[in-house]
Amino acid sequence: MKGREGTSVFGPEDMDILQSCFDEIVRRRRLPRPGAESDAVAAALIEAYKRGVTAKKDLIALADLGDRAA
Repeated sequence: MKGREGTSVFGPEDMDILQSCFDEIVRRRRLPRPGAESDAVAAALIEAYKRGVTAKKDLIALADLGDRAA
């Protein structure tokens, strides 16, 4: 992930990782797209990635909100 200070720019590889994680969580939890829960998952993935979490397993664990979102 490259960008100027205070900004975030995701490259194609970053987007592939984030999309793969998002798709897996949405499929596993059968979340509607679009929807508030799937939006929350996307936001959690992006925030974790911005903090430096890049391993798919870790991203999914951090972003899969499950029943905690309710």
